[in-house]
Amino acid sequence: MVAPSAAELAARLGRYRERMSGPYQVRGASVAVPAAFRMVGGMNQASSQKCMAAIAKALGPEAFRAVRVAAAQVTMGKGTPEQVRALTQALIGSPAFAAYAKLPSAQAVRHLMWDFGIGVDCSGYVHHAFLYSRGAGDAAAPSARYGLGAAELSGLQSLPGPHFRRVSPALARPGDVIKLSQGDDGTGHKVIVTARDELTASDPRYAAAAAALGSAPGARLHVVTVASSWGAGGDPERGGVGEATWAYDEGTERWSTLRRLGSGNYMAHPSSKSGPYDHVLDGVFRPRREP
Repeated sequence: MVAPSAAELAARLGRYRERMSGPYQVRGASVAVPAAFRMVGGMNQASSQKCMAAIAKALGPEAFRAVRVAAAQVTMGKGTPEQVRALTQALIGSPAFAAYAKLPSAQAVRHLMWDFGIGVDCSGYVHHAFLYSRGAGDAAAPSARYGLGAAELSGLQSLPGPHFRRVSPALARPGDVIKLSQGDDGTGHKVIVTARDELTASDPRYAAAAAALGSAPGARLHVVTVASSWGAGGDPERGGVGEATWAYDEGTERWSTLRRLGSGNYMAHPSSKSGPYDHVLDGVFRPRREP
C-alpha cells in the first residue's frame, strides 16, 4: 500500500473538517455549522443515556429508531460527520427546534447541539480524521491496520505503540497526531496536523512568534496548523471543530499560539508549559509505514 503524500493528506483533512460542518437545512436555507464540543465532564455534564432519552422524547419512537445508533456514538463524542449530521438534522426538523426560534440559524443549531449532547471530543475527531486522511472513509475495520480499535476505545490514548513512531515537531507533516497532557485544567488533548512550514524572517508571523518566545536572532521557527475539537468552556457557541495555529522554536523547543488580529497583524501567546496550548507535549506521532 502506497503511503499518501503530504498534499493528499492535507486535502483529505480539509474535506473531513468541512464534512463536520453539515451543511444543515434550516428555515429554508443551507447553513454550515461546525460540530460542537461534546465530552461528558467537559462542562457539558449530562450522560449519554440522559441525552439519548431527551433525543428520543423530542423525536418520537419512529424517528428515534432511525438515528438511534448515530445518537449513541454522537452523545459519547465519538460520532462520524454523517452521524452528527443525521442526528442534528432530525432534531432541526422536530418540534424541539421551536425553542430556538429567536436565535439566528447558526446559533440556533449550535445551541440545539449543546442541549442535546451532540458534538465530538478531541480524540473522537482525530480518530476519524486520521482514518479518513488515509483513505479509510468512516469504516471501523481499517482502524485495525493502525492498532486504533473502535473510536470509543481509540488507541490514540496509548501512542506510540507498535504502529506509530515519534517525529520531531520541526518535521511534522499533515496527518501526524500530536498528543498533549497535563493541561492547566488537568486534562490532555489530541490534535491532527494539517500543515507545517518553516517561517522566514520576512513573514510577519515570525516577528510576533519570536517576540513571544524570546527567540534568539536567526532562530528557526515553524508554524504548525492543527485541527481538533476544542473545549467550549461551558459556552455552546465556543469551541468545537476548528483549526489552531501554533509557532515552534526549534532551538528552545518552546511553543506559542498565533492569532491574526482584525488589523491583519499577528499576536502570539507563549504556552505556559513545555508543549503547545498550555499543555505538556507527549509527542508528535506518525505511522511507522509512512516516510
